[in-house]
Amino acid sequence: MKNLANNIAKGKNLEIALPRFSQEMMSVYYKYSAVRLSMNYYTYNEMLKEYDNEEILTDKKHLDKLMSSFMLVVENAINNQVVGKELEKAVADIDEIRSSIIQTVKGLTSLVDIFNIYEYVLNRVEYRYKDGSQIELKDDEEFTRDIMRYILASEDKVVINANITDAVRQLPLRMTKSRFFELLKEGLRVYKDSEKSSVDDFIYMLSSSATVYRDPYTDKISQDINDIIKEFETTDFQAIDEDKYNKLHDKLVFGIEYVQQSVGEYMLLAELVNDVYVMLLAAPYADTACEEKDILKKIFEDSDDGSTEEALVKLEGRQERLNNEYAQCEYAIDMVIDKYMDTAESLMLGAQYNSLKRMSILESGSLFVEFDENKDNTIAGEEYVMNKYEELNKELKEFFASHNKLVNRAAMANVLASLPIFFNNVEEIQNYVYNSINGCSDIAEKTACVEIFASMMEDDGFDFVSQ
Repeated sequence: MKNLANNIAKGKNLEIALPRFSQEMMSVYYKYSAVRLSMNYYTYNEMLKEYDNEEILTDKKHLDKLMSSFMLVVENAINNQVVGKELEKAVADIDEIRSSIIQTVKGLTSLVDIFNIYEYVLNRVEYRYKDGSQIELKDDEEFTRDIMRYILASEDKVVINANITDAVRQLPLRMTKSRFFELLKEGLRVYKDSEKSSVDDFIYMLSSSATVYRDPYTDKISQDINDIIKEFETTDFQAIDEDKYNKLHDKLVFGIEYVQQSVGEYMLLAELVNDVYVMLLAAPYADTACEEKDILKKIFEDSDDGSTEEALVKLEGRQERLNNEYAQCEYAIDMVIDKYMDTAESLMLGAQYNSLKRMSILESGSLFVEFDENKDNTIAGEEYVMNKYEELNKELKEFFASHNKLVNRAAMANVLASLPIFFNNVEEIQNYVYNSINGCSDIAEKTACVEIFASMMEDDGFDFVSQ
């Protein structure tokens, strides 16, 4: 297959290389997905068995409905190897299931953003009610040096940038709104030479992280979670007492656990769905009479006689080998679509290569990537970016006007941490760190920040901040 890919790259013998490459890639994708589906379905089944002995946190109705639809597709399409119109319907069905999963995960992602905001707020008031005497509050200069050593400890620029981002997100925010909007404008201006779709995605991410935008599906996930969010939204955090703080903290923990468990379940289901999707797309062209499919059928039988585990043993090493086979040759798919699609279509292979492209996306590791064929890939330009900035500026100002100071600071911190690094040198980073610490006169917030940075440093193997 590598030779075929090389020939495609060189534009050699395309009449022979294109059909053979397509068929061989289809077979490899089919086998790889059968292996992954076997392993992930076994894991999913084991997870369900554990729920028999544990309290189920998430609302299972939607998940169970999706799983029932998924198993119906598997039974009708994978086990029975449907063709023609029935296969088209199976592809449409699995696409609908996948779309529903993506919609749900968007809602859950909005919940993550919301709970991040209120976790930030509760952290800042925690030591009004909790004894922080065991946490050493160093002077501002020494604390700044600790943080700077942590930020710059690595020689890897990617790690340093990640540490800067974490610091911006967690430092006390003492910044005028005019300065905040100035940094936001400059951060967006970086994208003027990017595609419009990239600018739109970035704006979406910023507005979501600030909770200016909330996915419409969020409110449909759980009434219990809706009630918690409404309570947070109507709370004056400057005026709460210890009892109220403890109740809010418990509800925050519940909400975070709910989201974490839900996301984990939908991620696993998405993996199952993506692999079935690939198998359906590949089935008309692939060698489906393979051992990988026989093992998959055995896994779906879920027998208690030990045969399931025996089948799994046979898969050892296959996922890595098959992944290596297709990963070395995927570049040829893009080359065909970009350079040789006319030739492919003249050979009646256009649909196959479009399917191969979709399969490569499904196996890319981006579980929830959408097949957006209407993306605007034209260059944005400064005018487009600045128009987007003005829209976001207006939304953020409306948000700030309707929320209290602590919530606004949380939203601003999330936005700033999501922008391209806005420091030009180490001195600017140090000044930002020091001014953030020195400008904070709230002992409770300062104590919380010391604890947060101590935890971050400990996780990364540092011990610059004593506790």
